[in-house]
Amino acid sequence: MKQHFFKHPLGKLTLFIVFLFLLVAAFIYYLLLPSPTPNTAVTSSISFKTPPNLTGTDISASWDVVPNVIRYELYRQIGDGERELVYQGETNSFIEKREFPDRRYTYWVDVVTPGNIKQTFGPFFVLPKSGTVEPVVVDAPKVTKKIKDQEVIFTLRHSGENVDEFLVLVQAPGENDFAPDTVLAASAKKIRRENLPAGKYTYGFISKFQGALSDTAKITFSIAEKPPILPPTDNIVVIPKVEKREETPPPPPKEEDKPVALTLQPPTALKIDFQDDSYVHFSWDYIDSKKEKVLVQRKEILNGEFQTLQVLSASESFYMDENLTTGTTYYYQLITVYQDQQSAPSEMLNYTAGPTGGTENNGAEYEAGLQAFLRKDYALAKKHLQNIRKPENPVAQEREYLSAILLLGQIAIYENTLQSARSYLQEALEIDPKRAETYYWLGQYHLRTAAYKNAIENFDKVFKYQRNLSADSFESTLFYSHSGTIEALFGWWQSEDDPEQKGYLARGELDYKTTNFLNKYCNGNIPAGVSEGERHCRNVRIIQQTISNYSNLEVPK
Repeated sequence: MKQHFFKHPLGKLTLFIVFLFLLVAAFIYYLLLPSPTPNTAVTSSISFKTPPNLTGTDISASWDVVPNVIRYELYRQIGDGERELVYQGETNSFIEKREFPDRRYTYWVDVVTPGNIKQTFGPFFVLPKSGTVEPVVVDAPKVTKKIKDQEVIFTLRHSGENVDEFLVLVQAPGENDFAPDTVLAASAKKIRRENLPAGKYTYGFISKFQGALSDTAKITFSIAEKPPILPPTDNIVVIPKVEKREETPPPPPKEEDKPVALTLQPPTALKIDFQDDSYVHFSWDYIDSKKEKVLVQRKEILNGEFQTLQVLSASESFYMDENLTTGTTYYYQLITVYQDQQSAPSEMLNYTAGPTGGTENNGAEYEAGLQAFLRKDYALAKKHLQNIRKPENPVAQEREYLSAILLLGQIAIYENTLQSARSYLQEALEIDPKRAETYYWLGQYHLRTAAYKNAIENFDKVFKYQRNLSADSFESTLFYSHSGTIEALFGWWQSEDDPEQKGYLARGELDYKTTNFLNKYCNGNIPAGVSEGERHCRNVRIIQQTISNYSNLEVPK
């Protein structure tokens, strides 16, 4: 009966209608099911780039949030390597460091929705740094040296073209490698290094232009041991000039060459300023003249003969006698001389060398060192500050020791002895890791060694540890830290090879910070006669002007 029904035309029509109904019902059911496909807007909004707040080796990914998502999965392939899972989570962003800038990075994003339904978007590419740049030819400077005792003067000869600055390196005695010494401006002609200990030195000079470096011009020399002071004579021996025989009579002497009859007066008001068991520092009223000289004389026996220790210009008014013997009495006098004339001796000054003791003298030594530092008599300042003993028990005197270490670090920076500066500042950091002033000078140290990112990190810590943030005024610690951060960013900007990163710095960090700094500190409210603060304002204006043209350019894609 059933077979007969389906063979009938009506049966066949009924079977076709049922089949068609089931097919339509299945299609409608499929349409009414929740779609496993996430919001396709993610395909157009996802981005892989190097944003302005990251370094040139970082990659940042971000995309629109997908509703009802369980998780995102991010896969990465470096070059032709294996595809690997690098991120899994609910956050719609990801940052990683690009360890191989010269390779292509490929990414895929899997969006997982309820029911563990997954859809893949990608691939997305981060291309390697491309484009070729003609190599910049940078010539090394030609350097000559002149050595006298423990001092060496380097003379740089260069055209000044294709040079932004010079990097100076030093290999000190006993060292196997070069260490940073200083950074010189392109206009530099000479560099002086004084009080070098005996030993063999090698200095290296490198020209830098648009991030490219020249070969290293090396100068090797040796400093001999300081010769002993020979017993000088009391009298100045004037060697008469031997006149050449000429057929014609010599011209009459010029007015300034004629002998001048002078009544020379000796220096007055001799007094001892500072002393220790091995040295004495004394001063006098200086002589306002450019012609006379001053003989510094000493004897160790009251009835003995004076010996000349040093010949000074008349404009100098102090002397430090070192390497004294404890318990010995020394007698000093001064004599003014001009050509073959000399004054009567000054009043006699005597001093008996003796020990200074331990930490009980720290306060006096620090005060004496501080006063010498303020007068920029750095040799005397170091002498006093290095005499300060570190207390065994960290009590109030510890602060005097820490302040002394910080001053020694500043002096080393001023004198460009950067290895010593780093040692002092590291010791200060170990004593008190939360002192803002230490981080400021560490920033200055890194600025001078062209470690710009380290400099920025240390200047930022000044704002973290500065106790009185409200004292952010012209020539405050915060003022100089703001200025130091800008100088470090500008140094980084000058050394940056990536045009895109350089554009981000110019249009972002540098433009923002220079504008804020000038508006806050340098627009008409500067106290009169404050040259150091004015110099920093002027430098920031120069930096702003330098980057202004670049900040208007479009960053290359």
